[in-house]
Amino acid sequence: MSTTPQFFDVHTHAHFVAFKEDSDEVIRRALEAGVAMVNVGTQRDTSRSAVETAERYAEGVYATVGLHPIHTERSYHDDKELGLPNPSAFGGPTAKSAAKSGSGFVSRGEDFDYEYYKALAQHPKVVAIGECGLDYYRILNLESRILQENVFRKHIMLAQEVHKPLMIHCRNAFNDLISIVRDSKFQILNSNSNGVVHFFTGTVDDARKLLDLGFSFPSAG
Repeated sequence: MSTTPQFFDVHTHAHFVAFKEDSDEVIRRALEAGVAMVNVGTQRDTSRSAVETAERYAEGVYATVGLHPIHTERSYHDDKELGLPNPSAFGGPTAKSAAKSGSGFVSRGEDFDYEYYKALAQHPKVVAIGECGLDYYRILNLESRILQENVFRKHIMLAQEVHKPLMIHCRNAFNDLISIVRDSKFQILNSNSNGVVHFFTGTVDDARKLLDLGFSFPSAG
């Protein structure tokens, strides 16, 4: 992309396994149409893949790195995101057929490795930390909520350390998320924005509070 893009997709996943066969074609078509993009990491492998994808393009393609809240513990394994699971690692010989059929196969959760993500985050094409945040859509127990909150706080610490904004995912958890951000006194130096709130499903009051905290909301078509 030799000119200023007309549009900037701040949250996409063109590096996911679903695009394994045509990722380059999809990305180049977007760039030719004047659309720059940020490929968003959701766990270890997709975060590294987002960085590696950004490295293949001189401009117009960037990355974020982080652990999605649903991946902090056992959760539905989306083969379009992560590929078909290894049966020996993810639950036996029925794992592949379960993932293919969408029958609710769950994959193991990931412990947030601060140093691993910090190393990725320092890459010049990494523009934000996440996607991170809270997602209570499928959980009711307190233990799971505490785990997500602790991991989210670690993302905030990392973002502050590397001076990069947050890419936030939040669902059914806006009160807790806003409280955590307020308590952290999160502020990126020399930046007009503390980050982007992706997948916004909150109230007008939630939006006002997040705007006051320095976050923005991407428009959707």
